[in-house]
Amino acid sequence: MTKQKISFEQRYDEIGQTLKSYFATLDLAQKTFVNYCKFNGRLLFIEEQRFNEKEQEFSEQYKMVTALQKVLALEYNDAPSSFSLPGSTETFHAVIALPTECEETIIDINETKHLIGGLLASTVDARTKVDGNWAPMNKELLRAIGRPRANIKQVKRRLNVHKEQYSRISYSGTWQRPNYRKTYEDVKALLSQFTSEQAKYDRETLEKYKHLKSFALYYDKHYSSMDGNFKLKEPVIIKHKDGSESEKSILTQKISSPIYLLCEGDVKDVDVEVRYKIKENKNTRSSFKVVIEEKPILKSVPVYLYHEQ
Repeated sequence: MTKQKISFEQRYDEIGQTLKSYFATLDLAQKTFVNYCKFNGRLLFIEEQRFNEKEQEFSEQYKMVTALQKVLALEYNDAPSSFSLPGSTETFHAVIALPTECEETIIDINETKHLIGGLLASTVDARTKVDGNWAPMNKELLRAIGRPRANIKQVKRRLNVHKEQYSRISYSGTWQRPNYRKTYEDVKALLSQFTSEQAKYDRETLEKYKHLKSFALYYDKHYSSMDGNFKLKEPVIIKHKDGSESEKSILTQKISSPIYLLCEGDVKDVDVEVRYKIKENKNTRSSFKVVIEEKPILKSVPVYLYHEQ
């Protein structure tokens, strides 16, 4: 399928300033929301193992703000491996009780996230010429508005808000360590994001392996993949297409960020049992049938050679 090639100038004139404005609005709204949570929210649960021994002694406010700043960050953090992992998002599980007065703020944040996603959706596969080469249109748009390191998946991820209607929330999941099969061109594109002397050496090293069809990008960071089961205080009646009805007392969803419970009364009165169960054994080095070498061939990005079994 031929990828769309349109004028960057034309697309920037259409959405550039609007996109820039949405990012500024979202940035300010999320910082305001984090500050609101700090002083008005009640932390019902958080992944304590994400904090070192000293941090675990810190206040709930500190832990709450730390989690929210990670999951709401608009850009990749400074770690090269994080920046080089395509489509990565921060996961940090917590349950936070909030007054219903902040519902409008949450709605506005989620709407802005939706608007940003909508603007970028139409050119997700488009390409534009940069220094004689075709480059992703959206990448250049983000660079032009001053957001070259924007983490779009995380920007678009909505705040996971619920009404305070549960007697129990149960987490269950596993630790995962993702890896990706990448072509020579893919790895070359990743290295182009770095301007250091080490990246220059890595490009020279990569050239020696140009004959290989693919490489393993093995991300060195674990993240938790979670399922959430929400037990309702009062079962709801579900109507089926055939006209029959049934009671439902458990709601389920995939969870990758904090859960916000909007409470009619005082957040101090919220009584929700939170269960957390996760397998501590780490995944194998690969999700496909290969043997990945122990040491990476590059230092700027975690790229390894591998052999199929």
